[in-house]
Amino acid sequence: MPDESFPNSSYSPLNSSDSSEIIYQSSGLGQSFIPYARVSVQGKDISKKDHIKVKITQKMLTHNRYDLLCPSEVFADKNVYPLQNSKYLLGARVLIELIQFGKTASSFEAMVTGVEYVNENQYPFIRLICSAPSVLLDQGARSRSFTNLSLKQIVERVASGYNDQRLNFLIAPFSEEVLPYTCQINESDFDFLKRLAVRFGEFFYHNGQSLIFGIQGQRKSVLLEGKDFYKYNLRMNSSYQHFSCRGYDLNQDLVHEFDSQRFSSRNIVNLFQFRSIDSSESIFTHKHTEFFTSDLLVNGKFSMEKVVERKKLSKENLASIETQTDSPFLRLGDIMSMQAWDQEKQKALPIESYRILEIVHVYSAECYYNLPIGMPREHPIAPYFDEKAFPRADSQYGVVVDNNDPWALNRVKVRLVWQRDSQETTPWISMLQAHSGDGQGAHVLPEVGHSVLVDFLGGNAEAPVVVGTVFNGNQKSGFHTPNNDLKSFQTRCGTKRVANDAEGSILEEDSAGSFFKLEGDGNVTLHVVKNLNIRVGENLSVAVGKDMVSRIDGNKSESVIGDSFYSAHNVTATVSENYRGSVGKVFYQSSGNLEVQTLNGELKLSAATLAIVKGLEDVKVSKG
Repeated sequence: MPDESFPNSSYSPLNSSDSSEIIYQSSGLGQSFIPYARVSVQGKDISKKDHIKVKITQKMLTHNRYDLLCPSEVFADKNVYPLQNSKYLLGARVLIELIQFGKTASSFEAMVTGVEYVNENQYPFIRLICSAPSVLLDQGARSRSFTNLSLKQIVERVASGYNDQRLNFLIAPFSEEVLPYTCQINESDFDFLKRLAVRFGEFFYHNGQSLIFGIQGQRKSVLLEGKDFYKYNLRMNSSYQHFSCRGYDLNQDLVHEFDSQRFSSRNIVNLFQFRSIDSSESIFTHKHTEFFTSDLLVNGKFSMEKVVERKKLSKENLASIETQTDSPFLRLGDIMSMQAWDQEKQKALPIESYRILEIVHVYSAECYYNLPIGMPREHPIAPYFDEKAFPRADSQYGVVVDNNDPWALNRVKVRLVWQRDSQETTPWISMLQAHSGDGQGAHVLPEVGHSVLVDFLGGNAEAPVVVGTVFNGNQKSGFHTPNNDLKSFQTRCGTKRVANDAEGSILEEDSAGSFFKLEGDGNVTLHVVKNLNIRVGENLSVAVGKDMVSRIDGNKSESVIGDSFYSAHNVTATVSENYRGSVGKVFYQSSGNLEVQTLNGELKLSAATLAIVKGLEDVKVSKG
């Protein structure tokens, strides 16, 4: 069967006089200019006697893959049941060293993640499929959040969870801004760091020795055409350079907009990149505006400013190089200083330096070579930059932990279910209201501890918004009826409004028990536990169709500043003890007949000066 893991080369055993033994050629064990791959498994060199065919694939944002094709007798698996011994190699530590002139040029640490039994031309081989130790970060998905941390601090916190000698981290991101709220949602730690690298244009890779996030740990190799490489492909591309980005900041009610031309190009050293940018500006003259939606813009315009700056830098990634070399010093992320040979001038001419974004190493009995792909070394933003690489999330439940918004924008802080263990929360997030406006609208916020339903702008887990509140198994409304008769609104202290469809009634009640109820049968009940104060600015009219009954258990005081008029068909007044009246000037009373009688006691009429009793016909004063 063909071996697609090792293109452009063959691997076949050399028969000896004893068919039970196979002897493999090596390449001088690295004592000459021809590189040699020394392979050790669990500290044991397996390549000194038996030739091991090696292919190393390194690429940004991925785990390095190492394919080792070994004669089966390396693991005593030749004339036995397939994988009899090699099946125990899963998880074994592997060290691959590229040696030249007796010294290690590059080394790669790996671990066995797969074992294959390969039978070619009736001869058994064992293929070890190995991965860089970065695969340890792919141990299942998790969800968590980070608040007010820089990109470096976030990566350091992820790295702190791995106390493993197989993992060595180098963390030096280009971005230094503090991120207000960052989420890892149902992602492995590796996928999370990978997405952060894409979102911020950071370099993320394993160079064979260290897992690197940022621009640290590179080494530089000078490559001369005709000595280290013989062919190369230098490419220049073009792309639009002018654009603007616009976004709405809800908290400040502002539309922020930034033009890419606001940010001048960095010092472009690479001539090919410089020409590509210059030509692109002439080719693409129309400027378009992108609308930035999926972000809360907690940091206001600063958040958008950084996005536009990174995007402009990413659009300047317009030059690249591909080559084939036999230098064993190259690794992923390293720098190649390329020097082409000028046949006319008979001297080397620099064709710039490039950061390796991808490289394949191939080692066999015949030779060693590698195939690197690079971008201009000075450029700080990776070509895979994508500002829309947000964490994705569906609607989910949470619990309100704070509703005292310092900006009085009716926002709340929520703890989502997956934040419970870490006690993290969302930032201050808006809540949908039935109506809102300047000095008007609904002001109804859930209480601390209440459950809410949270959605996300554009599906971005870092842009949550509360769309409503929900009851749960421990928080019930208390107004359930079989026929759904009650429509209610009740606050924390017990004040409530209840509409009862079964009665046709409406009840308004406060926490003290005073209530006003439209009974639904035409009657209205007002019950006041303590005092009732009524103040009317102008007129008060009371009309009663039939009877009116008033009862006062204490005293009654009535004061009229102006005139008082009273009209009735009959008036009956009963005073159980004393009745006193005082008139400041004139007391005038007119009636058809007037009878004043004391049932038990005296009747006295007195005047300060003159008392007059007058009858048009006669006056009688009698006794007994």
